[in-house]
Amino acid sequence: MPLRDQVNKRPLISKAPYLYLMRHLFVLFLLGFSFRACAQTEYQDWGQAYGFKAGDKRYIYADTANIRASPNQFAEVQYRLPAGSEVSIISIGGAQIINGKNAPWCLVSYTANGTSQTGYLWSGLMAPRELKKDGVLFLYGMRFSSIEPSGPTLVDIKAMRGDSVIARCSFNVDVLQTAEGVHEAKLLSSKGLKGIDCILYFSYSGQACAVPTIEQYIAWDGQKFITLPQIYSEADAGAYTVEQKYTFPADKGGRPNEIRMREVIDQYGDDGDKVTSHRVKTRRYRWDAASHVLRKL
Repeated sequence: MPLRDQVNKRPLISKAPYLYLMRHLFVLFLLGFSFRACAQTEYQDWGQAYGFKAGDKRYIYADTANIRASPNQFAEVQYRLPAGSEVSIISIGGAQIINGKNAPWCLVSYTANGTSQTGYLWSGLMAPRELKKDGVLFLYGMRFSSIEPSGPTLVDIKAMRGDSVIARCSFNVDVLQTAEGVHEAKLLSSKGLKGIDCILYFSYSGQACAVPTIEQYIAWDGQKFITLPQIYSEADAGAYTVEQKYTFPADKGGRPNEIRMREVIDQYGDDGDKVTSHRVKTRRYRWDAASHVLRKL
C-alpha cells in the first residue's frame, strides 16, 4: 500500500467559525471540481494516449462495434463488426465521451459481405495494439468508470482463434495511470513455467511522484489465461520508494516450478537523502505444472 506522511491537524481559530468553515468548504469544492474536470479531459483521452492515426490498421476488441453513417453515437448503423475484425483508419475527427471514455471518431474502411466499405467508428472500441502467437490473436481494451472518473479501469483481454473468442480475462488498474504516463503491452516467453506457451505482460506508469507503475503478468497455456498477482513500484522523491519484482524459473537465480516476488521498501529521513528504514520481503509461489495453478507458499 502507498506510504503516506501523517499530517498534524490544527484547531480552527476564528471569531466566526461558521463562515470560516463554509468558506473553506467552498474552496475545497472548487478544487475538487477543477481536479475532476481537468482529469476528465486528460486521462480519459483514448485517441492521444494510444496514438491512433490515419493509415493505421486496427482490430476491434469490443464484442460488437457499430459502423455509423456519421460521427455520432446516435447516427444510423450501417454495419456491425464483431471482435477481431480489422479496419483501416482513413481519417480522425472529433472526440466524444461515451461510457466515461473520451475517444475520437474515425472514418474507416472495412470489409462487409466481401466488398470494401467506409463508415464511422468510435475508436474507443478498437484495441490499442494486438499481440499474436501461434495463430492466436490477443486483443485488449479498457473500460473506464462513467460514474466516478477517478475510479478503477478494467482492462479486458480476449484470445481469438479465427473468428472465435476462445478465452477471456481482465484486471484492474488506476485510471489516473492509463493516460498521464505510458502503457506497454508485449509477449514474453514462458519464462520457464512448464505447460505455458507464453506470458502476456502489461504495465501502466503514471510517471509522477506517488503514482505507482503497475505490472500485470498473465500466463497463456493455449486454452486459458492464468493471471499472476499484480505487482507495482512507487516512489515519492526524498520520502520513500517501493519496488516489487518477479523472479521466474528461467531468470537468473530462478528455481524450478517457483515464482518469487521480492519487495524492497526504503524510507528517507527529513533531508530526503539518507535511508532511515530498509525492508525486504519475499513471497514465494509454487507453479503446479500439471494443473497450471499458482499457489502461494
